[in-house]
Amino acid sequence: MGEGPSDKFIDIVAMAVHARMTCEQLSLVDLSYAPPFSPALSPVIVAANVLLNKLEGKVQSMQASEVKEKLNTSSKDFQLLDVRDEPEVKEKRIPGSMWIPSGVDQTD
Repeated sequence: MGEGPSDKFIDIVAMAVHARMTCEQLSLVDLSYAPPFSPALSPVIVAANVLLNKLEGKVQSMQASEVKEKLNTSSKDFQLLDVRDEPEVKEKRIPGSMWIPSGVDQTD
């Protein structure tokens, strides 16, 4: 369930589950796309690459509770960047974050 064409993402995940694909296999899938209707990099493939990087120890992640704790303690070695679009930021600002507009126009 989601805004826009979420059915394609569900189909991709269903195919991966049915084929019992690993994260690495899913990250290598080459999907077609149509610029007006979908991004060049599928969010599912991006998620597979993020998970693969975590599993291989290339990146570290934090739980939301850890981020909240660091924001509340004003840690000098921690900065949260908010790169959402202006309407989203106006609706709900993330306390303690630094907003840097993504510069991506969602209306194109």
